[in-house]
Amino acid sequence: MKLFDSKVIRNIDAQTIKLENITSLELMERAASAVTDEITARWAQSTPVIVFAGKGNNGGDGLAIARMLIRLGYDVTTYLFNPSGGLSEDCDANRQALFNIEGAKLIEVCKSFNMPVLEENHLVIDAIFGTGLNTPVSGGFGALIQSINDSEAFVVSIDMP
Repeated sequence: MKLFDSKVIRNIDAQTIKLENITSLELMERAASAVTDEITARWAQSTPVIVFAGKGNNGGDGLAIARMLIRLGYDVTTYLFNPSGGLSEDCDANRQALFNIEGAKLIEVCKSFNMPVLEENHLVIDAIFGTGLNTPVSGGFGALIQSINDSEAFVVSIDMP
């Protein structure tokens, strides 16, 4: 497995968009589809899934994964953290797509948040922060990440664990 730093990953994404003449939203769909394929190969439909999505493109990845898993029959609860009221364009597009899925459980967190109980049988999708993160996480997000890490749930992190 090759590991790349954030700057290289952003460059790879930009080059892929340019060379393959696709949009960033189409690239996001590809990434979400690949992650969804891995999840469905490893976890049964009976596995409760909780997605924690941030307001940027990493959050958009998480929302797209949630949408794909719901369509495949998984029970997914999605928390979209949007305290500043501004989502990236691609994240907002995936939020709208998720709203259009019958039975989708999407909770948009703008102010207060009650952490759900994460149990051993849960699968958590961490799509809170992506390659744009360049400072230590603290405050509410730090507490959220600590709670996820302290849980017995299995965690799949998108971009940045």
